[in-house]
Amino acid sequence: MESTIIHPSVFFLDSMITLKGGIFKIGDAFGEGAADEYPIKNVKVGSFALSKTCISFDEYDYYCICTGKPFVGDSLNNRGKLPVVQLTWLDAVDYCNWLSEAHGLDAVYDICTINNEVSVKVSWTKNGFRLPTEAEWEFAARQEGKYARYANGLQLPKSSIMHAGVNKQGSVPVNSKCSDALGFYHLCGNVWEFCNDWYGVDSYANVDFDNPKGVVEGRKKVIRGGAWNEPLDACRISRRQAISLDEQNHFTGFRVARSILM
Repeated sequence: MESTIIHPSVFFLDSMITLKGGIFKIGDAFGEGAADEYPIKNVKVGSFALSKTCISFDEYDYYCICTGKPFVGDSLNNRGKLPVVQLTWLDAVDYCNWLSEAHGLDAVYDICTINNEVSVKVSWTKNGFRLPTEAEWEFAARQEGKYARYANGLQLPKSSIMHAGVNKQGSVPVNSKCSDALGFYHLCGNVWEFCNDWYGVDSYANVDFDNPKGVVEGRKKVIRGGAWNEPLDACRISRRQAISLDEQNHFTGFRVARSILM
């Protein structure tokens, strides 16, 4: 495979942004959302770190080389810095555990198979890599909880948001276009992003105030952010979507988070 592969210990030295956390309103504040974006609730997230970009094919390919896992994607060409896609939510959490081990950190996910079904338990007190919670993702996209429709911190979109109205050819490199004010790339648009939470239509009705982690159980996981093949409306910060544990497609990827433990 002809690709410039970067070892994770090099990439992640300066590729995580630490957010102090705080209280913000989760949900659609503009009256244009679907039913699952309501009711608007005040929630509090603790301090956490989130990667500036989604995980690229280069980074995921290195994981595959190290572990013997099969490469994902249609082709071994045109990969590089494009966001890795065609992987499942379970693939993403397995990558998080491997990345934790590569950095000498504690694995967050306990993954086991019971009666031919995969079970994943989360240890929130561990210091390793994981997927962001839905609340953490929205807090970051809102640039630490600000009132905004899009992840550029504004109510109107910019050309940096990769949606079907400006780009119908596929995703763009994870560090392309301009970053937002905090330094994140493509929190809205380009590819949908896996979150840790189970999806529930009425998740916000009974959301915990302190570090919400979604409904206790479900059949699908939350994805956020919209994608290159979606209309602009799908790229609103508050827009929610769901994906099955074993589903993979050309427009869903992920970025990684870490808890800041006191």
